Amino acid sequence: MSIKEDLILVARVSSASGIQGNVVIKSLSSPKTNIIKMNLVDKLQNKVTIKLLRENSNGDLICKFNDISNRNDAEKLKNHKIFCARSHFPKLSDEEFYIEDLKGLL
Repeated sequence: MSIKEDLILVARVSSASGIQGNVVIKSLSSPKTNIIKMNLVDKLQNKVTIKLLRENSNGDLICKFNDISNRNDAEKLKNHKIFCARSHFPKLSDEEFYIEDLKGLL
């Protein structure tokens, strides 16, 4: 398995939020806030560090990237994908599966 194949999509930036560089993140983890505990990277495997500010009424996360401090820079992150290496995921029992493992089986 190549390093790129080891990356699992765990979240996506959907929009900017406010004027201080915050972003709305759609988390694919359960519970959604689990992504804060993960070793996150972008598609080029650069480390991604986010701080959870709050969860909105839709269940999306309002977060802050360490190096983003204004809305203009936050808007550039729209559709930015966030990954985690499969090796950092918890081991599952024989009867459990990650959705990623079921893709393409039909």
